[in-house]
Amino acid sequence: PVSTMTSLPLGKIMEFMWPTDSTDEQRDTENICKPYFVNLSELEKSQIQHLRQTGLLLALDETNFDVCMLYEAHSTYLHKAFGILPSGFVSLDASRPWMLYWTLHG
Repeated sequence: PVSTMTSLPLGKIMEFMWPTDSTDEQRDTENICKPYFVNLSELEKSQIQHLRQTGLLLALDETNFDVCMLYEAHSTYLHKAFGILPSGFVSLDASRPWMLYWTLHG
C-alpha cells in the first residue's frame, strides 16, 4: 500500500508501491532521521505545555498530540529567500535557482 506523510504513525517508515532509487533514498533518509524523533506522549508535562503554547501542538485536550505547522512563520521564512540574501550566502550564488525552486515548493 502507498502511505502518505499525513497518515503515517510515528516511527513507521513509508512503504512504496514501486521501489526506485528515489524511494530507496527516502527510506534511508528516514532511517537516519528516526533517532531524532521522540514519542510526544513521553515528554514531561512542562515540555508538552511549551509545545502547546508555541502552537506546535493542538491544545484540544491532554491526550491530543497532533503536531501543527506554523504557517505564518514558515511563510515569513520562505519569503526571505526572495530578497537579498546575507553576505554569507555569496558562495551559494550558483545554487540560487535551486533555492528559489525549493522555496516556491515550500
